[in-house]
Amino acid sequence: MRNNPKTFLFDRVCPKKALDDTCLFGNRDGRLFGREKELEALMAVKNSISRNVNSLAQSSSDSTQWGNFRGEATFLAGHAGSGKSCLLRSLVRACSEEQWLVLKCKFDKQAAPLVIIAKMFDDFFGLWGPSDENTHSNLDPSVMKSFRQACQTIFCTVDSEGLSQLCDFIPNFSKIFPLARSLARDQISSSNDAVGSAEKRCVYLVHVLVRSLCSTGRPVLLALDDLQWSNSLVMGGMADYLVNDFIHGEDECRQGLLIAGTFRSNEVKEGADLIEKINFLKHSRKTNVTMLDVGELAEKDIAQLISTKLGLPTRYTSELARLVHSKTRGNPLFVDQFLKSIMQNNMLQFSVRSRRWTWDYVTVDLQMISDGVAELLTSTFNLLPDPSMKTLKVASCFGNQIEESTIDVMNSGQQVLPFDMQNELQLICRMSFS
Repeated sequence: MRNNPKTFLFDRVCPKKALDDTCLFGNRDGRLFGREKELEALMAVKNSISRNVNSLAQSSSDSTQWGNFRGEATFLAGHAGSGKSCLLRSLVRACSEEQWLVLKCKFDKQAAPLVIIAKMFDDFFGLWGPSDENTHSNLDPSVMKSFRQACQTIFCTVDSEGLSQLCDFIPNFSKIFPLARSLARDQISSSNDAVGSAEKRCVYLVHVLVRSLCSTGRPVLLALDDLQWSNSLVMGGMADYLVNDFIHGEDECRQGLLIAGTFRSNEVKEGADLIEKINFLKHSRKTNVTMLDVGELAEKDIAQLISTKLGLPTRYTSELARLVHSKTRGNPLFVDQFLKSIMQNNMLQFSVRSRRWTWDYVTVDLQMISDGVAELLTSTFNLLPDPSMKTLKVASCFGNQIEESTIDVMNSGQQVLPFDMQNELQLICRMSFS
């Protein structure tokens, strides 16, 4: 109540407004409950790098125990649905607000890790690269200047073959340097030098990209979600970069890098490649490694969550919170879905007469909860209308994500589908999957 008094001080008379205020359907308020310690640790790491970069920017002759570079690695471990990705998004928002150079990706077991990494850089260069004036008018000029500086460094660092491979690896890069591809091909045609394996070459190019971004004197964040589906090549490259390439480099312009990743602790066994690379970073003693265990929510955290969502003091919600905690075992995803389900089943209703949310404890106690994430999602899918189900089936054919341009084609005048995919996807987000 102290942090958000407006939620509790005004009577509600409109059920729709009361439902919107819960932020369970549709727009999210971005608040995290029971994750204060994890957020504090993440912000401490971020601030450590920011201070190092700012001190070097003010006086390049100053020396610190880290020299001219500070590299940090932070890993969030926990079960599926524990809120790791939400914490990572909070870090991304904080770094973006402080005008870091932020790159983010989410690994998927159905996609090659290097493809995901390439997409991460392609999205970044697509955001800051050539675009219409209206898009660039919303971007910070100082960050744009740093981006152009990084592009110049990349262009001057890689050889002709690397330039050509960068254009293939990152399509948006060729839009920044339209003549790069043809120039590189002209020079490659007269060269027969062996470069090595394609994968190792890609890792080298990633090193060049990260080094060039950091050379601008602006801190860089690499946010890597679901690392349990990456591979040793990706994590090995990142670890080697922090320990060897970056620390022992001679470039005086390089400043700070934060690699923040999440992984499902129950799906990564001791001795797995990911754990070995994390241990390699720890034992090197050249990079600070922070491990955060994201566990389940305590009963008091759920009480605070329900109190805020329903706009009621905790003395009214404590009994319901105790029930929700026992049903969900404190898993944030299960808590969220359970509250949605009892609302959809009219077990938790807004009373216009009482001007508050009301429920019957015995009735809510009868509501079943899924035993796993897969079963939970399946039960949620079954609540969707037929067009929405068909939309998800079509979208799943394109992998773990679908481009907006593909949706536009499906919705074109050719009448490929009897329903509007864009509208159905928005409906799905509002209902359960936002």
